[in-house]
Amino acid sequence: MSVYPMKCAQPVGLVFRSNLLVVLVAMSITAIAHDEITTTFECHKIVVEAEETDECHCHVPGEEPVNSSCDDALSMELLLELEKVDQDLFFGLRVEPEDTCTEYNVAEYPSGSTLDLIKAQELGGIFGAFEDQCFDTYKDVDVDHLVARKEAHDSGLCAAEAQTKIDFSNDLENIALASASVNRSKSDRDPADWLPDHNACWYVWQHMHIKRKYDMTIDEAEKNAIDSVLQECTIEELVLEVDESCTLPEF
Repeated sequence: MSVYPMKCAQPVGLVFRSNLLVVLVAMSITAIAHDEITTTFECHKIVVEAEETDECHCHVPGEEPVNSSCDDALSMELLLELEKVDQDLFFGLRVEPEDTCTEYNVAEYPSGSTLDLIKAQELGGIFGAFEDQCFDTYKDVDVDHLVARKEAHDSGLCAAEAQTKIDFSNDLENIALASASVNRSKSDRDPADWLPDHNACWYVWQHMHIKRKYDMTIDEAEKNAIDSVLQECTIEELVLEVDESCTLPEF
């Protein structure tokens, strides 16, 4: 899709953990289409008799889905305030020092050789989010892992099974296209040490999403850096808008 990471453009799509659920459950509840517990945030409008309603059905990581009015705009300031009620979790993440339980070996994190082509096809063109620009050829870009493989290893993935490490390394949600210079600049740094010139709000938001998805932790410096970025973000800036003028090269 051309926008990331939310599947619903409504602000209410940003629904967080149980403390925010207290607010949402107090609202009127209508029939829920499906009740599975998920690991990613998602909201979509409820459809009744082939027509969309004003109610949104929202999946919350680790919680039962809830319904809420799609018109309920939640400010970033309020979301941050609600999240900070629980001092042990930050946007669903455990804040702990990095712990390398085994020595990092990049060979444990193999990634496919065509991830750049697959990602570009998903985006509809060779688009570099960190530079907010289109590129002409695949030779102009590198594949970047939003959560670097070493960063993931040091944030808990060191204890994961081999297949989980492979899945993480090839997860398109964790892939961005970037020029070689930007990719080298970022390297294995996390948001405490590196931020892009463009789309920083989306970057830190997606960084946290990937860490939640693979049950990783963040350290205090990382948390503080992300918090600082989000304080200046709008809800809309958490979504990546891909330049539709980007094209795919012909072979």
